[in-house]
Amino acid sequence: MDIAALTVKQALADLKAKKYNCVELVDSCFTKIDFWEPKIKAFISQKRKLALRQAAESDFRYQNGTSRLLEGIPIAVKDNFNIQGW
Repeated sequence: MDIAALTVKQALADLKAKKYNCVELVDSCFTKIDFWEPKIKAFISQKRKLALRQAAESDFRYQNGTSRLLEGIPIAVKDNFNIQGW
């Protein structure tokens, strides 16, 4: 999957169609981050274990039919937003 060209709409359709799962999508994001981060230094922190655990939980919800509106879509949050406790 070309994560750079993937829209949220397409990712949701692909997840529902089981073209890949949430863990694979998050892993693909980390692959891109690993490539670009040394060059652009965009992240002050990453919560990889948490992201992978939440992706696995999203996969479970897709499997049992309880997925939510934007289930499994990875996000990055700009550091000027207060996300304490999130």
